[in-house]
Amino acid sequence: MLSLARRLPRRPRARAFTVLALESSADDSCAAIVSSAPRILANVVLKQHAIHQVYGGIHPKYAILGHQHNIPLAVRRALDEAQLDVRTDIDGIAFTRGPGIGGCLSVSSNAAKSLAAALGLPLVGQAHALTPLLTAHPNPPTFPFLTLLVSGGHTLLLLASSLTSFRTLATTADESIGRSFDKVSRHLGIPWAALGPGAALEHFCAQPFDGADLPPLPAFPRPCRGQLAFSYASLHSYVERYLDAKGGLDNTDLPTRLALARGFQTAAVAQLEEKLLLAFRWCLSQGIRVQDVVVSGGVASNAYLRERLAVCVAQVDSGSPIRLSFPPPELCTDRRNPQTKKHKTWDGDAILVANTNKATLYDIDGKTIGVGKATFPLEEGKEYLVANKVIELDRPLTKSEYLSGRAFGSSTAPETPPVALHNNRLKPFVPHKINPSLSSNSVSKPPTRVQPVVPVSASDKAPDIKGGTHWTANWRKPQQKKHQTWDGDAYVSLAEGKLIMLSEDGELMGSVPWKGGNLSSGYRTMIGGREVELDSQVEASLLPHIYKAPDSGNNSPDKDAAPASLASPEKFVDQVSRFVAPVSFYGATVPKKSKGPL
Repeated sequence: MLSLARRLPRRPRARAFTVLALESSADDSCAAIVSSAPRILANVVLKQHAIHQVYGGIHPKYAILGHQHNIPLAVRRALDEAQLDVRTDIDGIAFTRGPGIGGCLSVSSNAAKSLAAALGLPLVGQAHALTPLLTAHPNPPTFPFLTLLVSGGHTLLLLASSLTSFRTLATTADESIGRSFDKVSRHLGIPWAALGPGAALEHFCAQPFDGADLPPLPAFPRPCRGQLAFSYASLHSYVERYLDAKGGLDNTDLPTRLALARGFQTAAVAQLEEKLLLAFRWCLSQGIRVQDVVVSGGVASNAYLRERLAVCVAQVDSGSPIRLSFPPPELCTDRRNPQTKKHKTWDGDAILVANTNKATLYDIDGKTIGVGKATFPLEEGKEYLVANKVIELDRPLTKSEYLSGRAFGSSTAPETPPVALHNNRLKPFVPHKINPSLSSNSVSKPPTRVQPVVPVSASDKAPDIKGGTHWTANWRKPQQKKHQTWDGDAYVSLAEGKLIMLSEDGELMGSVPWKGGNLSSGYRTMIGGREVELDSQVEASLLPHIYKAPDSGNNSPDKDAAPASLASPEKFVDQVSRFVAPVSFYGATVPKKSKGPL
């Protein structure tokens, strides 16, 4: 006997709840995939240092444009790294709600809302202060706890009572600690590290230099002493005023710069220590028992800050030790990031430029991925860790391949000219120009006469620079605006005991006596009334032909001079027709205004 039975649906296999999270609060475009196991399945961070370095900090407008470009790429890479399908394997969407730069936050917010609406998934906005609950597994902090948010956008001390209840105990009265770190790093002329100017200042302070050999400095200010409030503007102003009193950065030696950097870092962190102890006293007065302190934000990766805060919480008399929680340093902030999955994949192609002091990793578009140290000897086919990236060397490049720009771009011949590497910015590669006045063929159009800042007599002998060292460089005239930009490119040669600057066309722009020391990428000085920053070292064969602008006191006729009708403004004005009064729509002449009172 046959009977009909209804087929029951198969019960789905239980799995962890998986969330795709987006973050764009400042200049990093991030996408992460986290499960309720808990486990971080993917963590992709796309940085914008190449965009913001020329401004000395985060430029909000360009940060927003960078996020709009990077967030879709970060989401795609995160899904590929975790080997998940967004339609079937993701159970929820999360995004950073704040704190942060408003326009930047809106990019990840809009992207997350669009994904949640399209896929029919739940959406949640997450605050920075809850980061330790996800990263401090298996011992997350217990409520209530104090959370210290230290980043480029905010400096906050909060009391967290639950997942939805926070009380602000202290905030900054002017600028954040991260912003202050960035400004001081720029004032001291410290080249950016792979993680940005703040990390560069930390590494600069940590270099092996005996403190006894550093010059003494006046005490740094201690603003808002005894108050639950932060203030950092006075600290970076102290550094700026001290440098001005010494005649600028060019007149400040390395020990003084190091003393300023260490003094600033000590004063900035000491302020965090003081406010944290005040917060514990306030909680005690309110009958609130706090046993955990969590620290989040980009500045939380600073090793000196972690060391000092550990000493600080040890001073709290609460009957039991206070637990101090930090996210892993790599989360306070991709050629492959270190991977733990079984089948590792490569994230992309790169160019490694290594010498005895530094190893710089560039992507195929010429952007800097990271800076670190290389382990010599380097061998093909082996893997190395450079700037927290696992790389495998493929083949060596010749200098001509690298300097010409042919090494950058896709493996096939590009349709556009290759990209030259210059100051971490994308720029079409352009061959060096030859000055028309040196060409054997005469030209009908006279060359443009640009007088250099320091005029050089045409009778002087051109300097012999072929035997020195040569660098590409950026230059700008002195600027007073907040976000300074470079005015142009040049070459700088060390020869005959002088630093000599040439334009891209080969015109002498000025020179200064060489004071000694080592030239390196990021070195700054003043030449011919211009601020100059060295970029990368080049061979002498790549320098343009040298010529000088004519002396303004030379009255000899110049066969290349412009016609008199164009060179003389008075004669040119005489050729202009007499003034004709305008006419109305109907052709009537506009009446002349009468003289005298109305």
